[in-house]
Amino acid sequence: QEIIFTASRSGRLTIESLDANGSPISLLTDLPPSDTEPAWAPDGSRLAFTSGREATLAIYVMDAEGTNQRLVSASSEGNNRGPSWSPDGQFIAFETTRDLNSEIYTVRPDGSDLKRITQSIQADTEPAWSPDGTKIAFVRVTVEETFGQEEPLLNKDIWLMNPDGGEPTRMTSDFTAETGPAWSPDGTQLTWESERETGREIIIANADGSGQRVLAQGGGNDTEASWSPDGLRLSFTLEVDGNAEVYLVNADSTALTRLTDFPGSDRSAEWSPDGQRLAFVSDREGDEEIYVINPDGTGLARITPSERTDEVGPRWRPSQQ
Repeated sequence: QEIIFTASRSGRLTIESLDANGSPISLLTDLPPSDTEPAWAPDGSRLAFTSGREATLAIYVMDAEGTNQRLVSASSEGNNRGPSWSPDGQFIAFETTRDLNSEIYTVRPDGSDLKRITQSIQADTEPAWSPDGTKIAFVRVTVEETFGQEEPLLNKDIWLMNPDGGEPTRMTSDFTAETGPAWSPDGTQLTWESERETGREIIIANADGSGQRVLAQGGGNDTEASWSPDGLRLSFTLEVDGNAEVYLVNADSTALTRLTDFPGSDRSAEWSPDGQRLAFVSDREGDEEIYVINPDGTGLARITPSERTDEVGPRWRPSQQ
């Protein structure tokens, strides 16, 4: 089972891969200044990523082995980032500032059929395709006038829209920052992060926005929710007093379980496609490295070598069709 990640080497960011059992690292990109945000195509055959090798940030696509790197979308007028594949692998959604404010576009992996799908004076970011491909969840940043305050409030809400454009639907309307939409594997539910007075919390809701509730009462900052492949459980990061650990919880908010237990930072967990392991980032040995662990807490192993560099953002290769 292959994992890709972003590594900080010699002052730049590269995209690299290795087997989850700890095989030698393969360098997939190695061009200055930096390549980040790798995203697997649904069939595991290709990767989209954000690159700084153009005048502005641009979207690239390459084969899984790092070959055939090709420019998909760039603009001299603004940055392009945050690639998200459609479930059928036919399109990539991304955010771009080419229109002065941030908007969401879609494009085919060969660079054709570029289309702007949000039409707002506000900033639209973080596109996430639904598993059936019929919806895109995203974050809209708005400036809200609030009674009794001299300064307007910068607000972030979760919205839904069709991939072909049209009028979007607002899912949240709190005066808080809601970010990071993530679909359940069957597309019936969504999670996102919400900034509350008591800290960050993970909200879970039905796909139409109904039934919103806090996923887990962790007593700290809850972030980075990741759905298990069967949709029954989620992993997330809970930070209390500067110590971040990975927790598991059922989708119905029962059986909250601490998975990691080490001073420092354990975070950014992601489930393997078969649900048998999780990869996560830890600084328990100094640098940030990639570890794997079984959902029952056994099998902990560091899979990246300690080379005085940081490796973050593990992403498992999807099961190839």
